[in-house]
Amino acid sequence: MGLPKTGTTSIQSWLVSNAGALAARGIGYDRMALPGKERGLAQVELGVCQFAEAGQPHPHATTSRFYGLSSLEAQQAVADQYLKLFQTRIARHNHNTWLFSCEDLGSATTKPDLAQALDRWLKRTFDDVHYIVYLRRQEDWILSRYSQRLRQGETRTLAEFADETRTHSFLKLPDALRNGLGSDRFSLQLFEPDALTDGDLIADFAGKCGIDPAGLTVPERKNEALGVAAAEFLRQANIRWPVTDDRYQRPTQLMGNLPHRLTVLSADQRKLRLSQRRIDAIRDANAASNETLRKRYFPDRAELFPARPQESDDPLQNTPTAAEMAEIGLDVFTDARTGALEHQGPAALSALADIVRRHEVLARPARKMRRLFAQRSGQQ
Repeated sequence: MGLPKTGTTSIQSWLVSNAGALAARGIGYDRMALPGKERGLAQVELGVCQFAEAGQPHPHATTSRFYGLSSLEAQQAVADQYLKLFQTRIARHNHNTWLFSCEDLGSATTKPDLAQALDRWLKRTFDDVHYIVYLRRQEDWILSRYSQRLRQGETRTLAEFADETRTHSFLKLPDALRNGLGSDRFSLQLFEPDALTDGDLIADFAGKCGIDPAGLTVPERKNEALGVAAAEFLRQANIRWPVTDDRYQRPTQLMGNLPHRLTVLSADQRKLRLSQRRIDAIRDANAASNETLRKRYFPDRAELFPARPQESDDPLQNTPTAAEMAEIGLDVFTDARTGALEHQGPAALSALADIVRRHEVLARPARKMRRLFAQRSGQQ
């Protein structure tokens, strides 16, 4: 059940890579997307069915738009369609155990009645259901969440985002599961090296599922963190093509895979970091709820999330240099020319050029871009 930003993509990639090997052990995994609604690895449809069962509208606007959940009736129709698909797929096999993964369930299950609704829906098909939840320290969660939010239209800087979202209690989900289903129905884990089996998420998850990971493939971990320049480039794109109330609008309308390409281009970039001052502010804001969580669910730990070595307070650590912005700008234009970047013609490229040209860090962007372009052309 997540929570989001706790390695769920790694878990889902592991399940996909080992679906055949797991089936040979009597363990089923199937993404089971609705036809024409294939979207990522998370089994988001489970959340749609959960809220239909509860008789409540799904709280996530993106999911509602994607599945056309314009009313409770429309939501129920999607849930009915998915239940039929779900049970048909399950009936094809004789597996003793099935595994599913959806981090959206964790973020949306905030009350006992929602936990009970999900459980009722799953028990239409299964005799016994157990839930696994991971929690990640707030300072890491906020940093990871910021990169994700940039891909969804975020326009705030990391400093602004961290200051405005620093308070984030993790109590709602475990309390909803405990009060709705009982403490024996779920496993609550910390996404911390000292709390994971062998310090590894996949080994820990496999162990919680009763799976011996020996002989199973472990996919290469995908680092989805944006680099400093890529993050600023995408933030500027979001400013120029904002999200609007009446239409889900963001850079992907002009360039379908710009966020993905910027993630790829970030591989060798220096990454965004929170200053020690903001880390301390986040820890202070969540100290009381974390202590309650520790006492209630992790009484054997002296501290829920122990402090780490001090980070830098360099005010420019998340500010891209002229060279970095010019390099990322040229990379994006190169992608556009080679077809690696999907875009809608001259209007999109003109907007990209405007981002680089107007950025305050670039005192002489045209000269820098020409120099880099000449160097790269010479190498090719």
